[in-house]
Amino acid sequence: MTDTNLKGLPEGEYVTEIGYSQSYPWKVIKRTAHTVTVVPVLYARDPEWKPEIIPGGFAGHCTNQRQQTWLYAGIDESSPRTLRWGKRGLTHKGVCYVEGRADYHYDYNF
Repeated sequence: MTDTNLKGLPEGEYVTEIGYSQSYPWKVIKRTAHTVTVVPVLYARDPEWKPEIIPGGFAGHCTNQRQQTWLYAGIDESSPRTLRWGKRGLTHKGVCYVEGRADYHYDYNF
């Protein structure tokens, strides 16, 4: 079972790249003892979810950004990335990835 906010996501193995304040979903296409090869998941805006922006911050504050949902739009097989296991878990060039999640999170408040 994959934790996700992408509607229509097919069954499979996924990881989520953890950015500074955003997150990005990746699909696992190959696994070895020391590496995991992934490709990016494509997504589109879900018309059922609209950001609720109130005055605050630099230009506004999104009060419902934790409830955002997106639509699955395929995978980009032209951009594979090899993740490696290390002391900090699953990483690629210092960026951490979490298994069992396929979340895209856009930070409207950054």
